[in-house]
Amino acid sequence: MVKQIFLASLLFGASLYNPLFGDVDNNIGCSSCVEECDDCCCPEDVCIDSLYLTLRHIDPKGVGYEEGYTTLEALYFPFVENHCFQPFLDVRGHVFNDAEFAANAGIGLRYLDDCCASWGANVYYDYRSDRDRKVHFHQIGAGLEYLTDCFDVRLNGYFPITRKDCFKKLHGEYETDDLKVECCLESVSFIGGNLEVGVPFCFFPYVDFYIAGGPYYYDARKTSKDTWGGQIRLDAFICTNFRVGLIVNHDSIFDTRVQGVVSFTLPLGGKCVTDCGQSCALRRVERNEIIVLNELFDWSWWY
Repeated sequence: MVKQIFLASLLFGASLYNPLFGDVDNNIGCSSCVEECDDCCCPEDVCIDSLYLTLRHIDPKGVGYEEGYTTLEALYFPFVENHCFQPFLDVRGHVFNDAEFAANAGIGLRYLDDCCASWGANVYYDYRSDRDRKVHFHQIGAGLEYLTDCFDVRLNGYFPITRKDCFKKLHGEYETDDLKVECCLESVSFIGGNLEVGVPFCFFPYVDFYIAGGPYYYDARKTSKDTWGGQIRLDAFICTNFRVGLIVNHDSIFDTRVQGVVSFTLPLGGKCVTDCGQSCALRRVERNEIIVLNELFDWSWWY
């Protein structure tokens, strides 16, 4: 706990002296809603050609995992001549507290309409292994976004390629009737999706708040029961690139889980243009980046 507080203090101090072209981590601003779609450009400059590096830590006990993890993310927005379209590349690597490993790689495209709103679509490849690198899970994710200065809507789907994998076997034998029994402790992946609606709001200078929430659904495809659940998250962005947050989840399988989040984002390079809605197109993709797994016993016997 002392180390985390010390690290957070250092990151906060660094954020005060780090000049930014615009909001970086989630590009949350306190701009008022635009009433006239034909006159929505504002004089603020934003960086639209940058590599954003983010170091993030999330506390233990999330949906589908027990240990906390640390993430290094690289999010790149290339400069394109057509300002109505903004592609991006997103790569994330995760190391859990117990040395388990996970990763994501995704591409996406966002379109800026005349009302300064961003319509986006993305596709991700997700990977997760155990601490001994004996169990490997693969997944494809897809998402749709609608991002504005007033609110955001996100819809994500998760489609596992690896259904289940046995990581521990227990054997038994009964000599009286020559019955052999085998028990396998399996990790089972879940197909599912989540819907989220988020709203920014502000109370203090240099601090932007963001609250988001919505339902999610996961199904283990006949190997375990399915579940509906809900998530609420609250983020505070201090000087735009230092973030602290809280995530609360509840469902019938994983029960109620509360996690803390801390992150720091560093922008590298970039081109400045007048913000005519590009800040909506530069936001981080919010999705469940860890493949949801649950442990089950699978029994088999023969004579």
